[in-house]
Amino acid sequence: MNRVMHNGQVLPLERAANTMLQAGDRLEIVEDGTRLLAAGHQMRPAIEAYQRVLALDSTNAQAHLGLGRAYRLEASHAGVPSERMALLDQAITHFEAARVANPADAQAQFGIAQSFLDAASLIGGNRDAYVQHVFPYVDAVRAASAQRPDLYAPMGYELDRRLQSLGVLTLLPSGVFTVTFELSG
Repeated sequence: MNRVMHNGQVLPLERAANTMLQAGDRLEIVEDGTRLLAAGHQMRPAIEAYQRVLALDSTNAQAHLGLGRAYRLEASHAGVPSERMALLDQAITHFEAARVANPADAQAQFGIAQSFLDAASLIGGNRDAYVQHVFPYVDAVRAASAQRPDLYAPMGYELDRRLQSLGVLTLLPSGVFTVTFELSG
């Protein structure tokens, strides 16, 4: 087994290589995952890239955000509803970790809201449990879009459109949305 000295310790080569990765290297791996996702339908290699970063830094917001996106995209291609729900649960878990690591980034809030709406669409008649969780994240995206409309307003519009398609929001003639959903207990 190959070993190397790092910070006064003799470590297996693989562990030393992982330990020596700098923040720039981690960012490069995250960017690799993002490129793989953007290339379309390359979720597994992207997931592996993000997981490599999280193995080194479990609080890396960008890696959690990327994993959330990858699992959500993978869920959209899964054929069996139970598999889709399991992947959406994983997406929500990683979006939530990204939100905790970087509360100012509305992308994680958007991902959580989108994943809950995906689950609500999948469930159909039993959607209320998922829909009621969406509103705090929608509000966070709207607040962010008031500060950075160039970046976050399209996310807010997309969420409004999805809520309207589920019959949760109604667009009034005045151009104002009204909520047509009652939160349970």
